[in-house]
Amino acid sequence: MLNLSIKILNNKPKVVNNIPCVLGEITINNFKERFNIPLEYWNLKDYKQQWAEGLQRIRNYNRSCLVTCVQDPEKAPLINMWGLYKRSKQVFIYNFMFCGSTYKEYIGDKLFTPETCYNFIPRKPTNPKASVWVINLDDESLS
Repeated sequence: MLNLSIKILNNKPKVVNNIPCVLGEITINNFKERFNIPLEYWNLKDYKQQWAEGLQRIRNYNRSCLVTCVQDPEKAPLINMWGLYKRSKQVFIYNFMFCGSTYKEYIGDKLFTPETCYNFIPRKPTNPKASVWVINLDDESLS
């Protein structure tokens, strides 16, 4: 059974808040969340490339991410990502949103691309109230 997957549900862009978006979905165990993926700064190929690399990276590194939203930093800087943190054979998954002062603190004026996004993964949260999802890592748990 797949414990973590992320995919595009509809390739046809729809305008949401004046931004062309497609619909995506992340599944973590029994949890599912749908989200709009803005296509003004990253394109569909960028997101798909990052997801494939992000899922592969967590097999070989202790941290990775899945980026679900990147808006134009000149217009409305906003990034949404799922941070993946590996400990032994488990992966702890947290959702992060960078906007306003958090965007300035973590991203600033640096380029946020499918290649550089891993440089911006925050440290694993230590707040016991933070929402966390946990999956077991094996060859068939990620897609």
